[in-house]
Amino acid sequence: MGKAYTFSGLQKHRGVSYDQGRDNALIEALMQPQHLAIAPGEAEENELESSQFELVAGAPGTPATANELESSQSELVATAPAIPATANELESSQSELETTTPATSATANELELQLSILPEPDETQWQKVRSHLAVEYSLPLELLDLLHSHSWLYAGSEKAVFTGRTLEGEARFAFVIDELGNFTTTHPLSSEAAFWVATTGEIERAVIACNPIEALSILLIEQNNSTTTPATLYLGIERASQLPIQFLQELDSVIIAIAEDYMLARNASELLPNAELVNQQSSWNDIWIQLIEQEQPNFQQNNQQYKRHTQEIELD
Repeated sequence: MGKAYTFSGLQKHRGVSYDQGRDNALIEALMQPQHLAIAPGEAEENELESSQFELVAGAPGTPATANELESSQSELVATAPAIPATANELESSQSELETTTPATSATANELELQLSILPEPDETQWQKVRSHLAVEYSLPLELLDLLHSHSWLYAGSEKAVFTGRTLEGEARFAFVIDELGNFTTTHPLSSEAAFWVATTGEIERAVIACNPIEALSILLIEQNNSTTTPATLYLGIERASQLPIQFLQELDSVIIAIAEDYMLARNASELLPNAELVNQQSSWNDIWIQLIEQEQPNFQQNNQQYKRHTQEIELD
């Protein structure tokens, strides 16, 4: 799997936080025979150390309204399948992590919570990140500030960090976008956690996009085109397993609006067969930029004139 997945590589390249005094007791507990598929040999020990960081947590309960999405506190059900002893077994087990939820110990749950730490905020870089998102993606400053006030968007070093949360509001991982527009994720195997925002009211519909920029662009397009859009949950995902399927199945309308990623759209459709699939060749952000350039050619030079599109957006 490469040097990034050695014990030291996880810390250096994958953002894993490790403290000997804090973590050794948990690691030793997970290395006991009852937690292992087989007893590791000497040559397998390093691979076993890296595989311990693939534990995944899910959240079974989902609230029915936008206000409840913020306020409800449901119990977390962690997943901790038997830890594979070799790199091949680790690779084949990743798909099982997305669909199975066997019982796990309290220590494994504590370890998972520690490893889901988000990138460290760097408030000194926020203005730079904010300006980049406004200029490059034409996202209104007022919307960016609203997301920032909720800690759903912040600066990590010089990159924009969008938090991926459960429907109960617990941050589980992050989408990180660099200045070239490349998205990466931290702890991407978190199940039923995505970047999401919801307009105020009882949620009646959901729109699924392939990343936070696309989700926000769809929100802005809909707010610009209609003042009667029902309360909607907008989600940005990296993989279909991040979708809160049970909650989405209870809604009146679910739209899969994943542009430029056929496989992700297909996987989401298989999980939500009753959802409406919107086939879009260009990105929603490109459509948003074209829309506002037609209405206001000088938008990027004078963002303040475009306040009217975000003044009435309320997010939960």
